Amino acid sequence: MATKSLMTQIGEVLAGRLKALVDKIVASESSANAYTDQKIADLVNSAPETLDTLGEIATALTTHADALDAITAAVASHDHVDATQETHGFMSTADKAKLDNLGTFDDFVAAYNANMTGSYASLQTA
Repeated sequence: MATKSLMTQIGEVLAGRLKALVDKIVASESSANAYTDQKIADLVNSAPETLDTLGEIATALTTHADALDAITAAVASHDHVDATQETHGFMSTADKAKLDNLGTFDDFVAAYNANMTGSYASLQTA
């Protein structure tokens, strides 16, 4: 009985592990696709039959101008909050002040170039 070479044995082990990895990837992709398909189906199925496509929603909104006007007014009247404004603990006033005082990217480039010496190239802004 002939014995397998070390390279053949290593190849067989790697092939087995590679196949197991590919099988896991395929199973994960299949699972992710099934999950996504189900979530989309749930979203569509929760809509009334006459409004379960974007086209039907667009047609309904343009046909019923009063509804479109109401939605537009509601969005326009909503109190939009600046992302750096302190809201529900998002950012403290002190952190906002630090962020506001950081300066622009051009300020950073100018400071970097002013402090670099030797063979380092200067940064350029577009």
